[in-house]
Amino acid sequence: MTDGKYQKAHFQDSAENDSEIISLKKEFYELKKINSTLLLCINTLYDSNDSEDAITYLLATIAGYHGADRACIFEITDDRKSFRNTFEWKSENFPREISCMKSFPTKRLDRWLSLFEKDGSVSIDSIQNIPEKDSSEFDMLSMQKIDSLMAIPLYKHGKLTGMITIANPKANTETTTLLKSVATFLVGDLERRKYMDQLYNLSYHDKMTGLQNRHAYIKKMEELEKHESNRKSKNKKLGIIFADINGLKFANDNYGHEKGDEMIITTSTILKTICTTATKSTKDMDAEDYQRHLNETNIYRIGGDEFVVFMEDIQKKAFEEKVEEMKKHPIISVGSIYLEKCENIEKHVVEADKRMYEEKKKWHGEN
Repeated sequence: MTDGKYQKAHFQDSAENDSEIISLKKEFYELKKINSTLLLCINTLYDSNDSEDAITYLLATIAGYHGADRACIFEITDDRKSFRNTFEWKSENFPREISCMKSFPTKRLDRWLSLFEKDGSVSIDSIQNIPEKDSSEFDMLSMQKIDSLMAIPLYKHGKLTGMITIANPKANTETTTLLKSVATFLVGDLERRKYMDQLYNLSYHDKMTGLQNRHAYIKKMEELEKHESNRKSKNKKLGIIFADINGLKFANDNYGHEKGDEMIITTSTILKTICTTATKSTKDMDAEDYQRHLNETNIYRIGGDEFVVFMEDIQKKAFEEKVEEMKKHPIISVGSIYLEKCENIEKHVVEADKRMYEEKKKWHGEN
C-alpha cells in the first residue's frame, strides 16, 4: 500500500472511530439523564408520605423529561370495561379547562390494546396519521387538543391494569425507556395506595350500611374542633342531625336480627337519599355551593340504632326542609340544631340528641 492510500484509509478509520465515540458518548449521556430522572421518580414515590402528591410530582417529572403538555394515569375498573383517570398533571401553557377524560370504555381504544401487546407502547407523532379519521380514538384526542402522544401500559402479573399517557411530547420522543422503567415502580405504588384505601374504608366505614362509622365520627369531631380556633372556618354554617331508629329492639326481640338489620339498612338509605336530594331551597343554591355542600355532608352510624349527620355550607331554610323530610318517616326519631357559627360542636350534638329523645318519647306514647 502506498503512503497516500495508507493515509487515506487511516483517516477514514479515524473519522469512523471518532463518529462512533461521539455516538457512544451521546448514548451514555442520554442513559445517564434517564437514570437520574428515574432515580428522582423512585425517590419521589418512596420518600413522600402523601401518595397522591408524590404521583402527581412524578408525572410532572416525566412530562418535563419529554417536554410534554400533560401526563395522566388511567386505571382499569374492576369490571375491566372502562379506563378511569386517577392522576393528572398539566403544564401552565396547556388550557386549564381541558382535562383528561374522567373515564371511557376500554373498547374505544382497541387499537392501543393491540399495540400494547405487540410493541409494548403506543406512539403517535401526529393524530393525522391515525389510520381511521372517523374513529373514536381520533375524536377523543382531537377533542382534548392532543396532536401527538406516547402511552405505556401498566401490567401486574401479566394483566393490564392501566396506562400512562404523555400528551404532545416535544423532547426525547424516540425513547420510551424512562416511561417503561417508571411503570414498573408505579404499579407497586398504585397497588399500595389501593391497599391503604381499603384499610381506610375498613377502619372508617360501617360494613352493613356503607356509612361512616364511630371512628370517622370522632375524627370529624376533632376536625370541627380545630375549626373553632380558625376564624375563617369558625364562621362556617353547620346543620347537626341526631337520628335514632324507632322499635329496633322490639324488632330484634320479636322478629329476629335479620328484621333489625333490615331496619338499619332502610334508615341509612332514607338518610342518604334525603341528604343528597335537592329540596326547593337547595335548588336555588349556586351550583358550586350546592356541590360543596354535598361533598361536606357526612352521615355516621355511631351506634346500633344511632346516626349523626353533619351538613356544612347549607342555608338554614334548606336544612330545615331536609329535617322535616326525615320526620315524615315513622321509622326514625330526629333531633336537629342549626349553627350560624361552627363552635361548641360537642355541646350542640348533645343538644340535638336531647331533642331526638323528646321526639322518641312522643313516638313511644303514640305506639
